[in-house]
Amino acid sequence: MARSILTGSAIHLSSLAHLVRVGAVGSPSPDADNSRTGKPDLKMVKWTQDRRIRQIVQLAAQDTEYYSRLFGRNGHNGQTFTVDQFVELPITTKEALRDRPEAFVRQGYRPTLQTMTTGTTGRGTATLFTLRETQIFSLMSAMGLRRKGNISNADIVQVNTSARALLGNQTAMDALRHLDALVYQAGIIGPAQALALLTQKHHLPDRKEQVSVLFTYPSYLGKLLEVGLESSYGPQDFGLERIIVGGEVSSPGLRRRSEALFGRLPFDESYGISEAWPFRGSYCEEGHLHFDPLRGLMEVLDLESGLPAPPGEAGTLVLTPFLPFRESSIILRYDTGDMVRTLVDAPTCSLSNIPATGPLLGKRRSCIRTESGWFGPRDILEILEPNMAVPLPVRFGLWAESGSLGLEVAVREATLTLRQRIAEQLQSAGIPVTTLQLVNDPAQLERPLPWRGDLHESEFPN
Repeated sequence: MARSILTGSAIHLSSLAHLVRVGAVGSPSPDADNSRTGKPDLKMVKWTQDRRIRQIVQLAAQDTEYYSRLFGRNGHNGQTFTVDQFVELPITTKEALRDRPEAFVRQGYRPTLQTMTTGTTGRGTATLFTLRETQIFSLMSAMGLRRKGNISNADIVQVNTSARALLGNQTAMDALRHLDALVYQAGIIGPAQALALLTQKHHLPDRKEQVSVLFTYPSYLGKLLEVGLESSYGPQDFGLERIIVGGEVSSPGLRRRSEALFGRLPFDESYGISEAWPFRGSYCEEGHLHFDPLRGLMEVLDLESGLPAPPGEAGTLVLTPFLPFRESSIILRYDTGDMVRTLVDAPTCSLSNIPATGPLLGKRRSCIRTESGWFGPRDILEILEPNMAVPLPVRFGLWAESGSLGLEVAVREATLTLRQRIAEQLQSAGIPVTTLQLVNDPAQLERPLPWRGDLHESEFPN
């Protein structure tokens, strides 16, 4: 593995499987653990990144239809590219990948899986992978879980995510099976049914009595909390020991509200998109989003200038996954469409040795630039999610209004007192909302943000 990471040579599958079986500990990464492991050799990281960039640029120019044409028009050959010069390459847009996903596949590779994004913010985007790549993804995920020590072979894991999130589901479920955990895909079913599955008692040898790990979206978790508390469930009814969320923005307020139903539990949260898989971000205990520099290059670019966003400013997250973790489809400087803020000060968290941004703000189309700067769904959720007067998942709309923001929120009871309280909290947080509208019914919202928890999977009636 060390040779593959340093040279970019192909990962040996049987060796990787062996590392998973024996629980070998490799180099520190966000997917490994949250323990302080000391500063890495920055010169070695820089040298490795330069190597990976030159390698992937050359292969993109030689082996893919999209980049061979792009480089021909721009006069690049990739032979002497470094991290510093990489910014000369044009950004790869989501539209370019969506229109011709096969144009990014290297010659000589035969993909066996096409994944589609769930399309909650527009038409789905396809990415193609080989069987070997999906096997690598699962084994690497299993190795990361084993290092963290959060999953045991006695665990029962319930997955409540959309069946359309194929790559993430397959990777997670295969990884859990490599660890000998029992896992099943429940999907985005009715919350009452999902809760019934969580309370169900199991009688399998060497397994826990109830589901011990829940894997889901923050918005779907919000639905479970609302229905569970309305149904008089409490912590005594469940055997959950850990909740894993991803795919959306959430805030600490959601975690605190989950304690009433499930008790105080550890949460795991990460960021990943299928287009840049398996280059992912992991959250530390201070809420920074960290990216392993040996797996890819992370950039945060100002939307107007296209240059690196200044400290403390918001920009679009741009990712380039490296070989050997990604082999068949190459994407260079891919604009994810997700917004983050850069950090003002160097982090002092347990993952301070790994590049980081602030937490995810939301999709670019859901973020708005005001005279005070950029604001997104996270800024609003941090105010609203802790508020018991606001049902979960938080339903709201956000729009630009004369250099500031307009906000509409679905609440349990729209009162003048509640409106004044929310307005004061927004003002204290520096969020410039000039129009604030409260409604009693989510159907009354004019600009509701979509949530993945609404990607329902219906069943036939009994």
